[in-house]
Amino acid sequence: MFLADGDALVLPTDDLAAILDALATRFARLDRVSCYATPINLNGKSPEDLKRLREKGLTLLYVGVESGSADILARIRKGANPDKIALALDRAHDASIGVSATVILGLGGRRLWREHIEGTAALVDRAPPNFLSTLQLRLAPDEVDASVVLRTRRAIRAAGRRRYSRRTTSVGAPVNPPRPGVFRSNHASNCLPPPARAATGA
Repeated sequence: MFLADGDALVLPTDDLAAILDALATRFARLDRVSCYATPINLNGKSPEDLKRLREKGLTLLYVGVESGSADILARIRKGANPDKIALALDRAHDASIGVSATVILGLGGRRLWREHIEGTAALVDRAPPNFLSTLQLRLAPDEVDASVVLRTRRAIRAAGRRRYSRRTTSVGAPVNPPRPGVFRSNHASNCLPPPARAATGA
């Protein structure tokens, strides 16, 4: 069961608990409930809140990490820096709630692509999610100049398919998390989805 469609974790814990209780009553064989969660709202829940939700059946959170670069996160107005994102992922892990995190290829444009990849790899190593997925940045022509990502047309110009395939590989290559997880790039936005593979940690 997926709690659609925005960030359901913004709801008060008592409300979420009531929803989970209702689902458990209605669907006797239900074994997984998931929802979107922003780092802001994840950090807004106490450890006790998260453990309570896990006990009532919330098993997986979809978290948009987007990037591990503090500069890029500020430019896209994510509302969280790498430290706060790492804290959010760790809080979910401590409550035994799985995390499927996403990062956006191309978010650094041509100028900050290396910072984007290296910062994201460092964040994943620091607070590894259960699943890490890539999405590809796509902007309509009328959105390029208005975008807050890098604010210039030249810097945000879409990279070619070959460049995206190299960067998809680069996202996975430097990651060495302390616990295993799954890296995948099977979202419809990606131009070259590789087969899923397990990332082994130390």
